[in-house]
Formats: sequence, structure tokens, C-alpha cells
Amino acid sequence: MRPKRTLFLIASEKLARLVLNEGVGKGVEEIDRIPVESVPDLPREYADDPGAETATRGDVGRHRFDPPTDLRTARRIAFARYLGETLAERFEREGWDRLVLVAAPQMLGALREHLPRALEEKLYGTLDKDLVHVETRDLDRHLGEVVAV
Repeated sequence: MRPKRTLFLIASEKLARLVLNEGVGKGVEEIDRIPVESVPDLPREYADDPGAETATRGDVGRHRFDPPTDLRTARRIAFARYLGETLAERFEREGWDRLVLVAAPQMLGALREHLPRALEEKLYGTLDKDLVHVETRDLDRHLGEVVAV
């Protein structure tokens, strides 16, 4: 029987790491890093929008419109969508067997919410931890909570 190949998406709001396990006892290997700056059309500061600021009558002061979603949330959602689309393409190409999402609570929620249907059946588990800055050699003990690595 062929060992299960598990891809771990370890993400924060600024960086995602793709870490692969090729079967029980094989440990993990980082295969890619995706910074948030990779996202095309990433939301920027609302101050960049010339229509987002107006002068009051008499030009006493300047006021900004409140955006419908704060910038941090908009960027998190854009990054989660981009990661979902990117992973769907790579899963099809690479033939990995299962996916585990690893992120702090808000990012994990965004990743789950924007996971493409093609990946929903591959989703094996989630881990509510911020491990993006943990050295690859130290990930085994954390990721082993979800999958034997």
C-alpha cells in the first residue's frame, strides 16, 4: 500500500508555508513559502483611494470614510482565497492525498471559509496554532497532533 502524502498549509496573515509529509516516520519537508505580497490585487491602505477622503464645508478638516471591512480583515480574506486557489491547482498537479490546515484562529477560519470545493474532500484536519515561524525540524511534534509524521 502506498503511503499517504499529506500537505500541511501552515499560514499566518503574512506568510504561508507548504510542508509535505510522505508517510509515517518520514518527517516533514518544507517545499514552498508564499508571502502575502504574492496576492494579485491585494487590498492596500484605503488612504490610497483618492475618493476615500473628503473635505468638510469650509475646509475645516478632512474626514475619511470608514471602509466596510477593515484593511487587515480584507487582506486576510484575499490571502486565504489566493492560497485556496493556488493549492487547488497544485493538488491537481502534484497528486497529494490529503490536506491539513494550520493557523491561528482568525486565519484558520478564513482558510476554511474560502477553501475551494475541490479541496474540501482532501481536508483531513485542522490545527489551531500559529506555527509559521517554527523551524521545520521542530514541526513534527506539533503536526503529529493531527497526522502521524
